[in-house]
Amino acid sequence: MKILMFSGSIRAASLNLRLITLAHEIAVELGHEVNLINLGDFDLPIYDGDQEDKDGLPDDVLRLKQMIAETDVLVISTPEYNGFFPGLLKNTLDWCSRAGGGLDGRATYEGKKAIIMAASPGAGGGKRVLPRLVEQMEILRTEVVAQVSVGNADEAIDQTETAIKIKQALASLEEA
Repeated sequence: MKILMFSGSIRAASLNLRLITLAHEIAVELGHEVNLINLGDFDLPIYDGDQEDKDGLPDDVLRLKQMIAETDVLVISTPEYNGFFPGLLKNTLDWCSRAGGGLDGRATYEGKKAIIMAASPGAGGGKRVLPRLVEQMEILRTEVVAQVSVGNADEAIDQTETAIKIKQALASLEEA
């Protein structure tokens, strides 16, 4: 099973980057074929339909679409910004849902499974963002099979309980 992982945050000190890195380490230990990417490595302009009509899909969008198309599972860790996921993640999902690169629109995501995660410094653990990301993934025809929320993440990411949650989420892939 091929897994593609990324964080909706590219901040160097991002709690969600720490969480997705931990998930990557655990998935590798469990024997999964995993690719961890940083969205900051892709030049994705703000989506603009006029730009798309004029220039087509940017090369990095095509590259990322291909990576998504070739994977079975997406694991996304996202911060919560005012109760929603950040523009970086929305922009990425939108660009990669456009037709191009031999894929028809949302076909890039169709039939995929997803694990979504959120980490925050507060006790809520990003729980308000997860239902919104579930809805977005459903629109993209991707089934969310597990959710992981980590509150007080500054300390909790390094605790055994967080690793257990991630292992349980990864195990749900076998059940789905």
